[in-house]
Amino acid sequence: MPDAGSGPSAHHGLPDNAFRELNPGEAYRPIVPPGASVPEVTSRSVVFGLAMTVLFSLAVAYVALKLGQGIESAIPIAILAIGYSALPWLSRRSTILENVNVVTFGATAGIVVGGSVFVMPAVYILGLEARSGFLQIFLVPLLGAALGSCS
Repeated sequence: MPDAGSGPSAHHGLPDNAFRELNPGEAYRPIVPPGASVPEVTSRSVVFGLAMTVLFSLAVAYVALKLGQGIESAIPIAILAIGYSALPWLSRRSTILENVNVVTFGATAGIVVGGSVFVMPAVYILGLEARSGFLQIFLVPLLGAALGSCS
């Protein structure tokens, strides 16, 4: 944990009191002020988020089927979103809220794929594949993902 005496420049724009308890009467000023109008859900964040979700869904499914263990995709997607936002040929840098939106899209990649990869084999083990319709193929991964995200 960073020490309390390292200035805001050490934390790239965070105030001194971001990593310590506030002193009595001291106020915390967040990076995005409450009344600020900062772009969050933009076409750039939605397209990049969906592209990362598709790419990492395929990667997570492959790794889960090969290793029998899922991986978390939100961390590499967060790193790629920040790197993408700093590319010099973009018209502007992405905001922190756009990057959070991209990571939120990406976090669903591992959850939904985990619901599919680890729950769908149960359909075959129980011998229910002959009765499988679209509703079952849709509901089993959805409920498996919901159960996995609750634990």
